[in-house]
Amino acid sequence: TDWQASATKEYSANESNITIKVRDNAGNIYTYPTAQSITNIDKEPPSVPTVNLNGYVSGTETTDEIKITLTSTDNQSVSYYEYSTNKSSTTRVPNNPWTISNELNATYYFRAVDHVGNTSGWTSGYTFIRKIGVDIAGTKIPLVESGDGLYKVSHNDLTELSSVWNKTEYRYAGANPNNYVSFNNEIWRIIGLVNVKVGTGVEQRLKIIRTDGIDGQDKLGMYAWSNGKESTWSVNVSYSSNWTISALKDMLNGAYYESKSGECWKGSIGNIPVKSECDFSGNGSLPKGLDATARNMIDKEIIWNIGGSSTYNDVTVKMFYERERGTSTYNNYPVEWSNTTDVGNKHNGIALIYPSDYGYAVGGDVRDNCLTKYLYNYKEDNCATNDWIFNKDYIYFLTPSTEKDSSFVLQFNGTIFTYATNISMYIQPTLYLTSSTKIIDGTGEIGSPYILK
Repeated sequence: TDWQASATKEYSANESNITIKVRDNAGNIYTYPTAQSITNIDKEPPSVPTVNLNGYVSGTETTDEIKITLTSTDNQSVSYYEYSTNKSSTTRVPNNPWTISNELNATYYFRAVDHVGNTSGWTSGYTFIRKIGVDIAGTKIPLVESGDGLYKVSHNDLTELSSVWNKTEYRYAGANPNNYVSFNNEIWRIIGLVNVKVGTGVEQRLKIIRTDGIDGQDKLGMYAWSNGKESTWSVNVSYSSNWTISALKDMLNGAYYESKSGECWKGSIGNIPVKSECDFSGNGSLPKGLDATARNMIDKEIIWNIGGSSTYNDVTVKMFYERERGTSTYNNYPVEWSNTTDVGNKHNGIALIYPSDYGYAVGGDVRDNCLTKYLYNYKEDNCATNDWIFNKDYIYFLTPSTEKDSSFVLQFNGTIFTYATNISMYIQPTLYLTSSTKIIDGTGEIGSPYILK
């Protein structure tokens, strides 16, 4: 009768002259006639892998993809590589070379595994810090969720605006983020990549603001929004909050824009200004106006929203954002400033910041709490002190009141209030850069500001 037998024995080393015998249930023994040999048993591990990071430096932060190449030798062949954060639980390296394209902050150890499962020793630890970067004017800048830096601002909960404004913005926030930029041979700061109206749609542009008192930079001075003598809109008033006809608009987009001397209305804080001659040529006491390179970087096709708010002490940053882009104004003034709505042919793309720019610039551990507060209460809970736009001065905003001829002002203590537009306040020119303007160098630190081209 034919019969079969099977058995398994594990050998841990090479052996020769192995005799194979088979015994059946009746005690009959069959001896295989030829002795067998066991050879090529592999117990030799691969070498500890060499790790090539292809230019990345372990422990440094990057927004670029990280490419890892592993190399090991074995007496037979290396089958695959593993990595671990603790040298205990392991994960197979998916590819070699391996490209890390996700956000990561971890230390990895690597080892090689050969075709029979022998494992090498572990490499030393390599720390990978990769952050998902946002393309800001051609440069990848990492996002943050705490501290100072570039924050993602979602507008998917707007209730008063069209869905075209739902685009996600990216804004710098915190007490002192690295948002310094060289512009007009001065130090300005980047507000962020923000939503703007262009034609009939909404696009995104880089918004920047001239900084006062940075690195010894002189302040531009204190000016009135209105000189009380502009042509009025539909009623006879002594001063106006209509930006399209304002004396301040004319000065910024005239003498300051062209770096020359021109009419302005200056004064001291809280006082009614007097007519003056402001020399922005660089030959007087005032800072020089814009040079040709700076002028060419300004996007003059932007339609600035100049909607207003009826109240000041019960408005959150989200509410201001919507009202600025809304359709409510005082005295039926225009809700937009553009080449077609400007009066006096003084539209060169220079204006002021919005209250929402100030509100969204708060960062640090207090950010979430502050974004739910009324801007009038930003003096509380360290909101203002964690907001880089706050500088303890009285600063005009672009946004007017809808109840009277007045404009919103950032006060010295971080609160928001409205003042008559014939009162002198500090101003900080604000503008949008063209979509073709790129960041070509710098880190955004005050000692290494971003360089534009």
